[in-house]
Amino acid sequence: MKQVMAVISSERLFSKRFCDYVNKSGHIIYTAVPFDSIEGLEAFKKEHSVPILLCDEGMLSEEAEAGVLYDVRTVPLSDYETGESGRKSVFKYQSAEEIVREIMEVLGDVRFSAGIRISGRPVSVRAIYSPVSDEHKTFLALAAAICFSKNQRTLYVNFEETSGLMDMLESENCRGLSEAFYYLKQGELTPERIASLIHVSGPLQFIPPVHTADDLSMICGEDCVNLIRTLLSGSSYDMVVADLPPHLSLSSDILDISEFIYVPYSSERPEVRYAAFLENLRRSEKEAVIGKIKKISIPDECYPDKSSFGHGFATTLLYGGLGDYLAGVFNDEDG
Repeated sequence: MKQVMAVISSERLFSKRFCDYVNKSGHIIYTAVPFDSIEGLEAFKKEHSVPILLCDEGMLSEEAEAGVLYDVRTVPLSDYETGESGRKSVFKYQSAEEIVREIMEVLGDVRFSAGIRISGRPVSVRAIYSPVSDEHKTFLALAAAICFSKNQRTLYVNFEETSGLMDMLESENCRGLSEAFYYLKQGELTPERIASLIHVSGPLQFIPPVHTADDLSMICGEDCVNLIRTLLSGSSYDMVVADLPPHLSLSSDILDISEFIYVPYSSERPEVRYAAFLENLRRSEKEAVIGKIKKISIPDECYPDKSSFGHGFATTLLYGGLGDYLAGVFNDEDG
C-alpha cells in the first residue's frame, strides 16, 4: 500500500466519496483511507505509515492546533469557508479536485502529487479545446505540437470525427487512430504497433485520425485517456498534444489529465459557447480543469490560408506567422 492519507469525518458519505476520488486519481501519491474515529486511526497507525490526516474541525482537540495530531500532519475540515478557529482549514462542501488543491496549499512542503509519470519519467499532455470546432483550432493544435517538438519529443493526436487533417497535409487515409483503438480494446497495442501507426510530415509527428465517425461511436473518454497513457508508455515521446472535439462526453476525461488546456479565443466573436463551456465545468465540479485553461487570442493574419495546404504545410506552420506567434506565447509561459 502507498502512504496513507487518513480521513475522519462524521459524514460517512463525504469520507467515502472523497477517498474514492483520491484512490482513482493516477496522479496522487497517497491512498486515502476513511476512519470513523481518532481511536480507530491510532490502532491503524501501529502497523501503517500515516503522514497526513484530514479530520473534521470539531473532532480535533486543542493539541492539534499546531497542525499535528499523534505525529501526523493534520488538515482540519471545516463546515465553513473561513474555518471556525481561524487556523488553516479546508472547506468540505466543494469539489474533490478543489479540496485536493487546498490540502496542497495548507501542507505547503509536502509532496502530494506525482503528476503523470510513465516508467519513472515525467510526461505531459497538452489539450487544445474549443466549444466551437473550426479549422483555426486545428491550426493552433498543429502549430502548438510543432513548437513543443523543438524541445520535447511530441506526438500530435486528433480525436475529432471529421478533422480534415489528411486533406490539409495532402496525405492518403491510412492506418491510425481507428486501428489504435481497436488494438487497445484487444489489449494488443504494443510498442511495435504504436510505431507502425505514427506518421511524419516535416516537423510534425502524428497518428492519423479515425477513418469515419462510426469508429468513435463506441469510444468513451476513459478509452481516450487509456490510449494516451499507452502511447506514452509504449514510446519515447515526452508529450501528447490532444486536439479535442467540442462534445465534452469524449473530451472531459482528457481535460482532467492535461497539464494545460489551450483555447483559441477572439474578442471579436461572441463568447456565449465559451461561457456555457465554463458553466458546464462548474456544474460538473471541474474547477481544477478551469484552472488549467489558457485562452490564446491569435490575430487573424497569423493563421495560414488554404493555399498553403500540402506536404509542406507543417513546415509552413513552423516558420509562418502562427508558429512565430505561438513561440512567443509559449516562451512567456515557460518564463
